[in-house]
Amino acid sequence: SRAQRRKRRSSLTLLIGLVTNSGLVIAADSQMSIGSTRRVGQKVWVSNDGKFAFGLAGTESSMNLLQTAIMPLTLSALTSKQVRSDLEGIAQGVLVPQYDNVRTAMGATAPVPWTDLPAAEAVIGVYCQETPHLFHINTNTVVMDQRDGFVARGWGAPFAEHALATF
Repeated sequence: SRAQRRKRRSSLTLLIGLVTNSGLVIAADSQMSIGSTRRVGQKVWVSNDGKFAFGLAGTESSMNLLQTAIMPLTLSALTSKQVRSDLEGIAQGVLVPQYDNVRTAMGATAPVPWTDLPAAEAVIGVYCQETPHLFHINTNTVVMDQRDGFVARGWGAPFAEHALATF
């Protein structure tokens, strides 16, 4: 509903990834929302092997699924093309079934707008063959290699994009 979308917008989530002169930055706010309930939560993690970091934004259930799938990966020895392929497999294998389950539970026979689905986005910062890369998994499960070295997601993204342009 319009009221629910307005409420979602008021929670100003921000997830950013940035390639700097000295490395990679992955950062996020700490606000977690479940419906109208808000609490402090973790949105940025370091992989199990300590070789890359990633941040998540979205509904908690989708974020949990992505975290569980991304955490054990070993990405640092791969080419950027291989990393993108691995992340595409995760996005398709984790988010698409969840979206399909929600559509079925809603009794949907036609496409359901993504704003009505539990959704998540991920920003992954990894060195591929000693070169820093940012990858972005969007809510439609598309994986992009952010060649410009910057990505901002969530309702706070316009503020981060404005700050980048200004500074």
